[in-house]
Amino acid sequence: MYERPDVPKPGRHRTAVAVAVLVAIGCALLAGLPALWRLANETNASTLADGGLREAVASQDNTLAVPDGAEPTGNDVETFLVLTVDDVRADAPALQGAELLCVDHTAKDSRRVTLPTDLAVTSGGAAITLADLFDSRGEGACVAPVSAATGLAVSHVVELDGDGWSLFERAVAGGVQGAAQAGPELLSSLRTDMDTGQLMDLPDSLAGTGVSAAEPEPCPMVGSEVDRTALGVLAGTLRG
Repeated sequence: MYERPDVPKPGRHRTAVAVAVLVAIGCALLAGLPALWRLANETNASTLADGGLREAVASQDNTLAVPDGAEPTGNDVETFLVLTVDDVRADAPALQGAELLCVDHTAKDSRRVTLPTDLAVTSGGAAITLADLFDSRGEGACVAPVSAATGLAVSHVVELDGDGWSLFERAVAGGVQGAAQAGPELLSSLRTDMDTGQLMDLPDSLAGTGVSAAEPEPCPMVGSEVDRTALGVLAGTLRG
């Protein structure tokens, strides 16, 4: 089957680049383009400040049980759930990758943890894989089950598709002018609970936390379940 060379292929690399996209979007906003991006926010209200994602983040149980024998660090850890899909604007996009970006603002450290799409989670009292849950109920339904399975409260959700990668590359290659041209389309290629103001805060928020140097690493597992203690130590929420 013929594959177009100009179309990004799904895989771990695309999920990993999502973090760079987040930082670059924030930097572009601070580089003299706030008016343009605010306009894009207004015209793409369905993809920025997504109501379903905001409700999912706000309604999750943040009083997660600490694993036996573990001790919380008390650190200020912000966790982004990054989902890569085939088409953000599709009625039923297909999940292609999932990652947690854990930013420890106290320790000034960041970790990127790749989640298997066949990760077993619980929804409505029934076991289901992350991919099947996404396919059947959408991205918002994944927030609380991922939080419960990993022991990490999800701070924000970002969903990005293949068009976003091409537009991002065009924006980077073209500098400020390229960002200005690609900006509105790029924003329409992602879906997030964050609004423009929160995106503008990303560079300051992530500065000095090692995000740009963080390499993706597999989620620690015990059998088919997440090793919540090991993941908590990795993320900075639990002491080693």
